[in-house]
Amino acid sequence: MKIKIFTIVTESYKEIFNEFFINRVPKSFDNISVNYLLNDDATPGNVGSTEFKLISFYKMKLIHHSIKSNMGDVILFCDTDIVFLSDFYSDLLGRMTDHDMLFQDNLYDNGYNLGFFTIKCSEKTLKFWELIMANYNENHKIDFNEQQVINKLIHDTDIIHGYLPIEYYCNPLPIDIKNESRYGYSIENIVDGIPNNAYLCHCTSVDGG
Repeated sequence: MKIKIFTIVTESYKEIFNEFFINRVPKSFDNISVNYLLNDDATPGNVGSTEFKLISFYKMKLIHHSIKSNMGDVILFCDTDIVFLSDFYSDLLGRMTDHDMLFQDNLYDNGYNLGFFTIKCSEKTLKFWELIMANYNENHKIDFNEQQVINKLIHDTDIIHGYLPIEYYCNPLPIDIKNESRYGYSIENIVDGIPNNAYLCHCTSVDGG
């Protein structure tokens, strides 16, 4: 079983991709699929806009196709506003042994974030993704929030899913007693709001969009 990275690059994200993303991908990841979507665009951080939702639609189609094409392996979808800080290939591969899907923790709403997540490609996960695409067919693609739908649907399936640990970092970490207990992380392990041993940083979220 190996891991293949997938990402989508739009016009507005080309500079971010070229300067930060592609040059920082850990060397252990030697299989990267870059998909350029230059006819449609969304301003970085403009979450919820019509353009953003349209790109999300293409993202879901890409993942559906990728599951079918990579049976037996793991695909990792990354938004291009991810900055890699260290090599986590072995750690992530080990975590996927007992899971079908793992997601970044969205932290603020206790939901899954779809900017960085992994899928073990199998008939089970393909069936789940076909359920997601059926929701796209029932709802106009520009009115569809894929993150909300996946967070809602996945709990009623046989998909073995869960959160990645805080080292796979997304959003400014709310530092309080509740979260110290939840993540087993103490305040002295936080530097400028980011765990000091983070594998990566989801930068648009850190910047607030």
